[in-house]
Amino acid sequence: MAGGRGTTTEHVLELLLKEGPMTVRDIQETLGLSSSAVRLHLDTLYREGLVTVETRRQGVGRPVKVYKLTPKARGALGRGNDALTISLLREVIESEGPEKTRQLLSRVSTRLAREYKRQLRASRLWPRVQELRDLLRKRGVVADIQQREDTIYIYEYTCPYHEVAQEHRLVCEMEERFLREVLDAPVTLHDCMVDGAHKCIFAIKAGG
Repeated sequence: MAGGRGTTTEHVLELLLKEGPMTVRDIQETLGLSSSAVRLHLDTLYREGLVTVETRRQGVGRPVKVYKLTPKARGALGRGNDALTISLLREVIESEGPEKTRQLLSRVSTRLAREYKRQLRASRLWPRVQELRDLLRKRGVVADIQQREDTIYIYEYTCPYHEVAQEHRLVCEMEERFLREVLDAPVTLHDCMVDGAHKCIFAIKAGG
């Protein structure tokens, strides 16, 4: 995370990125800050156009203010977001049509997967997923992983092609295919930011 923002402000930004919309109290309790400190950091992010606020009514009590990231924030946090790459990707999709673009993106994901696989050293799936998470972070994708019973989950909070993916779901298919090929395992996209989720969730059957 770049710029002149303080570390605590960046922590607030990352918390909203990973958890989705939150109130001042939510942020206060999670980060152990005072309410005035939280509001100060939120004001900074609001002035920079990185968060927006809406009022929600909860039950019979007073309405509360809920803060969430703006599309600008996701673009800023996804450091792999290259303007030329996005322009070229959009041009290909619009000029070649969905089927030819799908074939092209399939070749791109395969080539990218080969490059990543050369950097993975572990043979077992969970350590390989850990290594992949670190590579994704270097790529500019804010990602976490978790294993629950026989399923491993990859949570991606930013997307290098978020802007294009809003218009063309083929980009999401490319990312799913890339993960499947680099891990040599069945990967399924469960939740997607394109559909309104605050993170993309990819599920991997550990025994698959």
